[in-house]
Amino acid sequence: MSRTALPALLIYGSCPPTALTDTEAAVAEIARVLKPGGTASVSVYYRNPILRLWPYLRWIGWPLAKFGAGLKGRGREGIFLEGNVDEIVRLYDGADNPIGKSYTRDQFVAMLGRHFEVRETYLHFFPARALPFRIPAKLHRWLDRHLGFMIYATVRKPCAV
Repeated sequence: MSRTALPALLIYGSCPPTALTDTEAAVAEIARVLKPGGTASVSVYYRNPILRLWPYLRWIGWPLAKFGAGLKGRGREGIFLEGNVDEIVRLYDGADNPIGKSYTRDQFVAMLGRHFEVRETYLHFFPARALPFRIPAKLHRWLDRHLGFMIYATVRKPCAV
C-alpha cells in the first residue's frame, strides 16, 4: 500500500488517537495527510483535576462504589476502586481496551503544536451516568465544560511558505 495520500481539507475521526499504541505517530499521520491550510478535530482523554488528584481522592471511590457508582458492562463496574489513573482511563473504554492514556492540556497542545497551529481547545464529556445518583442538568453542563474527561482541539496545518 502506498503512503501517498490524497490531500484532505478536513479530517474528523471518531476513534481518538489515544486508542492507538502510538498517539504521537497517529497525530503525525493526520498532519501528513492533511492539506496545507486544512483543519482537523482531534480529541484525547483529558487528565482533568479529578484524575490528576485521584491518588489523594481515591478514598472517595470506595463509598461511591458501595452505593452503586460505576459503569455497567465491559468489566468497568469497579472503576472507582482502581488506584492507577491510566488503568481508570483504560477501563473506561472497557476491560478489553489494551491501553489507557490521558493528557493534560499542556501535553496535548505541545503534541499537536509540533505539526499544527492549535486554534481552539475545549473540554467535554463528564460521565454523570457513572454516579449512583442523578445530578441536575445545569450542574452536569458545568461539570462537562470544566471537568470533562475529553479534551478536543481544532487544529490547522500551516500553509507552506
